[in-house]
Amino acid sequence: EMGTEPVVLLAVARNIGALAQHALRLAERIADAPPRLGSSSSGVGEQEPVERGTSEQFGSPLRLPAAALIEATSAAAEAEPYDVVCHRIREAVKHVVKALLEYGGVGQENTLQAVAIGKEVKIALLRSMCVLSETFGRDGTHNFLLPYLISFMNDPAWEVRAAFCEEAAALPKRVGQVSTEGIIWPCYEQALMDQEERVLQAALGGLSTLVAQRVLRRQSLTNVALKVASMLLHPSAVVRERTVDVLKALGEQLTPVDQCVFLMPTIRPFLQFELFGVESLDGALMP
Repeated sequence: EMGTEPVVLLAVARNIGALAQHALRLAERIADAPPRLGSSSSGVGEQEPVERGTSEQFGSPLRLPAAALIEATSAAAEAEPYDVVCHRIREAVKHVVKALLEYGGVGQENTLQAVAIGKEVKIALLRSMCVLSETFGRDGTHNFLLPYLISFMNDPAWEVRAAFCEEAAALPKRVGQVSTEGIIWPCYEQALMDQEERVLQAALGGLSTLVAQRVLRRQSLTNVALKVASMLLHPSAVVRERTVDVLKALGEQLTPVDQCVFLMPTIRPFLQFELFGVESLDGALMP
């Protein structure tokens, strides 16, 4: 079936975020455009009404993913309120994203190809995470997108777990402090214990970005330091360097006094000599 062709699945997963943004922009332009000549408050003159496709007409939600967005956006041409049109677009995007995420589940053969394509689809959706969060807004991201995406941290493919760590770091300002501390940070905490070193590297890189967004409270910053400090002794040079980056990002969020009180006691056991701040951390690492 066309709807489950690998090339179609990957193309949809890689472009659904851009399609959603274009649909929302189009709806906004139509809403801002002056009324057409001959139009009335209830329609568009003598123009034929736009026929809206059904799921049966479109077939599989993956067969023609743009069709639902086109149908939703066309509602604006019928003088529907802008917020109604945006709701239609978001619901259409949810329908497609859900279908993509469920690929490889019930009714799918557990072949090597299905597993491989499922992995690539998940990674592609993760790369679109920020764009999709803008489409759904804070509530939609929290209620629909995040519950799906955080399940990827249990995926058997290390590439999927690493991609989550790389992309989720940009979500805090879109979902707020509560969701960041209660949902996103625990995912990174889990990733710091991952047996795959490449996931650990991605988690540390993502934490540097997350911390730099200044959405974590001091207690959470101290907790991050507690979790990463021992990695200053990790045998991997990349892990040690990224740990230093995280600690320096933490230091930028704290006053010199807070660094001495809350940060330095945590990392001091892993240094060659005592420091009073993280600025010179690179030169104090164990050989």
